[in-house]
Amino acid sequence: MEGNSNQEFLIIGPTASGKSFLSHEWAKKHDGVVISADSRQSYKMLSIGTAKPSEKMLQEVEYFNISQFFPNEKDDAVSFLNRIEKWKKQIKKPIVYAGGSTLYQQALVFGFSDIPSRNDENQAELERIENEKGLNYLFEWLQKVDLEYSRKMDGLNRHRIYRALDVFMQTNKPFSSYHEEEQKSPRIPVFQIQTDRDILKERIKKRVAEMFDDGLIAEVQFILSEGYNFDDPGMQTIGYQEWQLFLEGKKNIKEMEELIATKTWQYAKRQLTWMKKWDFAIPIVLNEANIQETINQIDSYLQSK
Repeated sequence: MEGNSNQEFLIIGPTASGKSFLSHEWAKKHDGVVISADSRQSYKMLSIGTAKPSEKMLQEVEYFNISQFFPNEKDDAVSFLNRIEKWKKQIKKPIVYAGGSTLYQQALVFGFSDIPSRNDENQAELERIENEKGLNYLFEWLQKVDLEYSRKMDGLNRHRIYRALDVFMQTNKPFSSYHEEEQKSPRIPVFQIQTDRDILKERIKKRVAEMFDDGLIAEVQFILSEGYNFDDPGMQTIGYQEWQLFLEGKKNIKEMEELIATKTWQYAKRQLTWMKKWDFAIPIVLNEANIQETINQIDSYLQSK
């Protein structure tokens, strides 16, 4: 069965809930494409820690927004939307979006209001404050002026902290308010994978253990050997930023695995909290043993519209 070439929808769910697997299987069955809505998978070299699709998956289905940038390059949700508009001009197949980056999901579903451009003076002032007081100080400031946006972030992301505070300094409005104003009705269907928290926590532990077995530490060491560092935007990611502690001799391998699993679980909980706002999302149950059953859930809804 082929899908409608104008068809597009988004699959959401916390990290390790099975979004990538489901989106891949749906696209494979319907001769569709997958556009990753994961802001970390867009970085080159960050493969194991971001759970990028395997070579086999890339051969079976066409993917977009994978390995677009080097780790020291900046990316954001506005640029993501601009790339999608270009890709959609060449894509003649149904599109399934999947990924756990809440800002990218927000952009896909509601778009953005007119957000002020970067102000170089503000950026310089924020850099001065960070040098004097540290990035944690800026993050605490962000929590005071825009708690909602701070909860969406994947760890201490310097680029996003600077961007949000820059907009606040220009407008005295929270950065997240520019996202909320567009929430009239979703532009595309959204399916949310239902998860049991205890099972999800175990899935996260298993995934992190597999990342270590697959050579996560070697991947991090290779990235650093190529001249990139932990201050680069791509490296400000759970699964990568923590390795600075290991290299400084402050954590051993076992402690690193526990730390990354804990931080990933904390991030998943923030995702779950954030997704509660999207009561329009269609709940689906992922049956990995019988994926056709889950695909049928999606198809039934799409065919009814």
